[in-house]
Amino acid sequence: MFPTIAFFPVSSQTFDMIFNLLVLLFQNEVQKYEFFASSQIL
Repeated sequence: MFPTIAFFPVSSQTFDMIFNLLVLLFQNEVQKYEFFASSQIL
């Protein structure tokens, strides 16, 4: 799935932290896009 995991072994806790951070960043981008889209409609 992720070949780099074999070369850089990380604990599941660290992986969860990184994954949650990416999810937060993604949600922030989505909210900015939705705000921009809604402002364009109005």
